[in-house]
Amino acid sequence: MSGAFRELDGHDAYEVLGLEPDATSGDIRRAYRALARAVHPDLVTDPAAKPAAEERLRLLNAAMEVLTRRRATYDAARRAAEDGPPPGPEEEVIIDDPWDVAAPGRPSPAHDPWRAATPGRVPPPRPAPPPYARPAPPPHARPGSPPPRSAFSYMPMARRTKERLATAFAIVVSVTAVAWCATILVRDFLPDEPRAEVAVPRALAGTWKGTVDLRDPKGGSRKVELTLDAGRKVGKIRYPPKGCTGEAVPIGLRSGTLTIRPVFSGGHSRCDAGDITLTPGKKNRASIVCYDPGGKRKKATGTLRRDQPGPRP
Repeated sequence: MSGAFRELDGHDAYEVLGLEPDATSGDIRRAYRALARAVHPDLVTDPAAKPAAEERLRLLNAAMEVLTRRRATYDAARRAAEDGPPPGPEEEVIIDDPWDVAAPGRPSPAHDPWRAATPGRVPPPRPAPPPYARPAPPPHARPGSPPPRSAFSYMPMARRTKERLATAFAIVVSVTAVAWCATILVRDFLPDEPRAEVAVPRALAGTWKGTVDLRDPKGGSRKVELTLDAGRKVGKIRYPPKGCTGEAVPIGLRSGTLTIRPVFSGGHSRCDAGDITLTPGKKNRASIVCYDPGGKRKKATGTLRRDQPGPRP
């Protein structure tokens, strides 16, 4: 062992602590504490045994100090000691030489082509390696000339910049066009239909009929028929003069007022697609307000009468 670990007096630090070389740091601390408590000189009552206990504790302290602070250096020195010293100059490495058993003027027995030869015939000679052929330079190149550059490298800087900007602009336009086409397809094949959020309350269940007064400059009125079932989320709506028949989808209920969004199939452009609010009143009557498709302006107001009252709540 190296002289840097003289405090161990030739002892192995792992054997002193009763551990294997692959022990962890926690194993080393636990083993040291257990052995130090067991052999501490203060626990020895026999005066003759105290020196041995003190020496044992000193070795434990030395092993603990080496394995916690200088373990890597100690492990390297320990492995070098186990492998033994390197061979000295006096040791000769013997290498088998087939020429030691060859007769003068004859090839080595390990590579003797005459062994496989037929008596009276000369073995075929080994094929000679092909001569080294240097690749010919291209016809347009001269010896020592630099490799040719591409046509793009000869372009002026301004022209190269313009071409790069044009390529980037074409890519942006292509991506924008693809996104726009995808939006159109999604809008056409996946129509934006409202989703029922609430159920019809019992106070508004039944078939409501009446007339609403239009608030546009032309004036006039329109008949409305509205059928709602208690607890259901989809009803029916019809404008008799126009022949518009669709679904009444409840989308909100606040303070007893039910907000309905009409949905007409078949693309009826002449049918009013704005939201409707229905507020129950007295004697089977309800106030109705029709809004424009944007939902910001009242388009018509009126009162409906319930022909088939629903069950009382």
